[in-house]
Amino acid sequence: MDVSDEKLSELRALFSPESELCHNKCKELSKEYDSSLSLEKETVSEYSPGIISNEEYVCRQVFSPIHYDSDTGEIKSAAFDDVTNKGLSVNRLSCLDEAGIHQLGITKAENDNVRKGNSERVYLGFAKSNVNEIRRIIDKFEDSDKEKRIFAVYDSSLADVPSHADICQIEHNQCSSSLGKKATNMLRRARLQEKFCDFIKIQKE
Repeated sequence: MDVSDEKLSELRALFSPESELCHNKCKELSKEYDSSLSLEKETVSEYSPGIISNEEYVCRQVFSPIHYDSDTGEIKSAAFDDVTNKGLSVNRLSCLDEAGIHQLGITKAENDNVRKGNSERVYLGFAKSNVNEIRRIIDKFEDSDKEKRIFAVYDSSLADVPSHADICQIEHNQCSSSLGKKATNMLRRARLQEKFCDFIKIQKE
């Protein structure tokens, strides 16, 4: 499908921190499904080292207590909730090594605690996934018998974090009348979480 430069520019603007729709960009992208898929082949940030290939790995930083259940030793589903709205922030291993990603996590936890006036948040490590595995998550829609991708991965580099990327859920509609929309999207997030099965914990000194 050919997508106009104007449409791509419009969607690219959603990734700007100055955009009023930045914190709901995934819902906005879902309104332009085909164009949002085409956008993966374009750079969405002036700071990007390049578009994200299927062969790459991306990492989701994990913080306690918001992302981690200390009783079960498992990552919570809440660690992936942002994928439906503002985008799931991840880092590209092709642009930053494991030590660098760990350092970003430590710094973020420290800054968050200073901002909130407590010391509750602790960086634990990151979970990683192959990009192709994320892009291969599909649903078959019974009303059209079509298969559609659910998630897209964008090179949303930041000025101070060139390795930054976003995973966005670009399909929010239910695919079967036997399963409600809320349950459908919960299952989609669970399928995404399954791809992040490799948890690299930071080594404590």
